[in-house]
Amino acid sequence: MDINIRQADKADLADIIKLLDNNNLPTIDIPNSSIQLFIGSYNCSTIGVIGIEIYEKTGLLRSLAVQESFNKLKVGTKLINKLFDHIKLNNIRDVYLLTESAEDYFTRFEFEKVDRSIVPGVIMETREYKDICPNSAVVMHKNLIK
Repeated sequence: MDINIRQADKADLADIIKLLDNNNLPTIDIPNSSIQLFIGSYNCSTIGVIGIEIYEKTGLLRSLAVQESFNKLKVGTKLINKLFDHIKLNNIRDVYLLTESAEDYFTRFEFEKVDRSIVPGVIMETREYKDICPNSAVVMHKNLIK
């Protein structure tokens, strides 16, 4: 099965929002934001999405979602790997994410749970951190400088 991973464009927004809605992920800031989105597609259908907000050398991972019928094909892993390639090209040193349900999944990619008190101000000021995700969301971090 040939799954194409590429950077999303405006024509993909409706499909991205539908996929995020179906996975109970926030969509309110997707259409008019600086989130760089990548999609996985199969037979011209969007089956996965992941995003990143970049603030100088720090990134905020956004909205990893995969259509349920494609979960066993490692589409999420392919999307994360594409995203990591992208952020390495942009010299990102640290990536943060907020999750209410995928902590175990992201530990597979060397993300570690961190206390909210150590999150950099640039991430604390994002709409995702301040308004969209509840305070009960787990904050995770991955350092890309080894």
